[in-house]
Amino acid sequence: MSGLKIGVIGATGMVGRQYLEILEQSPLEIAELRLFASARSVGSRMTFAGESLPVEEFTVEACRGLDIALFSISTELAREYAPQVAANGTLVIESAVNTGHTRFYRPGGSTTTDIASGTITVNTSWTGKTLVADGAAKASSGAVTTVKETIARDGDALVIEITSGGKTSKLRYVRLTEVGPCTSWPTACKATR
Repeated sequence: MSGLKIGVIGATGMVGRQYLEILEQSPLEIAELRLFASARSVGSRMTFAGESLPVEEFTVEACRGLDIALFSISTELAREYAPQVAANGTLVIESAVNTGHTRFYRPGGSTTTDIASGTITVNTSWTGKTLVADGAAKASSGAVTTVKETIARDGDALVIEITSGGKTSKLRYVRLTEVGPCTSWPTACKATR
């Protein structure tokens, strides 16, 4: 694999455009970038790294084969569609404006995201091809815990390492198998042969 296949869902909106700015500045190797929006934006074009890209209508099936899907749509739509896209083997990342337990990283800046127990504030930067976010989680009780998150690529895997309060968790995302279309959630999709 020579690069990631990335889709931006809600690409024509404000957060979608910010995703494109961040991707354009990142050192990630992008093999394919696809832009998705509602039917009313289909046929329009957006510029990324000097290239004019078409905007496609978002469907779960259209996202099949993506490594990463960056969601920047309403909370209601994300709740409906993100699990279906993820069930097809795609890593789904929601924007921080949604109420899920997600993070928004802005390399070269600081962001604060609401989490279940309070807030998390991180300063994010690129170290080589690794995204590093250092900061603190502040519980509603006022307790503060240091947090460090790194996101990197290791061969065909995306590796996320989270250190909080001296404990480290490492998540490794790999596509295990291609799956057929998902007709309902949470019923698992069947692998294709």
